[in-house]
Amino acid sequence: MRVSLIAAACLLMAPLAYADAPRTFQEAKKVARQLYAPQSTEFYCGCKYNGNKVDMASCGYSPRKNAQRASRIEWEHIVPAWQIGHQRQCWQSGGRKACSHHDEVYKRAEADLHNLVPSVGEVNGDRSNYSFGWLPEQRGQYGQCLTQVDFKAR
Repeated sequence: MRVSLIAAACLLMAPLAYADAPRTFQEAKKVARQLYAPQSTEFYCGCKYNGNKVDMASCGYSPRKNAQRASRIEWEHIVPAWQIGHQRQCWQSGGRKACSHHDEVYKRAEADLHNLVPSVGEVNGDRSNYSFGWLPEQRGQYGQCLTQVDFKAR
């Protein structure tokens, strides 16, 4: 059901993406907050949130290591920003910060609303630049949350 809500939100915001698309990641986060506000459910674990505060009890989330980061919502790139930019010249010269300041193509990709979702901050940090994949079902890494991060396999 969560996937269908996200798909519906993407379809509803498609005209926005062409008409008044955010130009920066900061602008995109502001727009994304408004788009996701009616459902206020984050992407990885289905936790409810209000503003930037995660309701961990709503999804049985248990922090793995960083309770402070787990308690806040962050805006996650489904396709990691590293994957979008690491081969660009700006990244070679100064990393993500350089691309965010000087590369218009990168800035548009980083601000793409189709690629941003609300996430428990700890899961966002743990996922890092890793790609999605299928893992054997094991619960417990984040309490009842089904999302897992395999640090060894990246």
